[in-house]
Amino acid sequence: MRHYCDHMKRRADFIYEIMDGVICIIDQNLGNVSVTNDAENVLANIEMLEGSLEGMPVVYRDSEKVWDQIIGWPDEIGFKSLNARSMVEAMAKVKET
Repeated sequence: MRHYCDHMKRRADFIYEIMDGVICIIDQNLGNVSVTNDAENVLANIEMLEGSLEGMPVVYRDSEKVWDQIIGWPDEIGFKSLNARSMVEAMAKVKET
């Protein structure tokens, strides 16, 4: 699991891992911008570290501890409600589609 924190630029604090071809992001909720509100920068940072994310589904746990999906990267970011309570459940839901 990797951790990214950028207190100077007031961006989202998050950890992530790539499991079975799914990018899984957890909002650390440390008082900066949420992953939801900073999704473009979050994905750009992960892509800078990992290389192209093209074709990889992205799930994230928000500050309310609910797992949802980020869609449309890199063109137009959007969100899809998964309302999953665990990373495993979220990964299963995105693999169904």
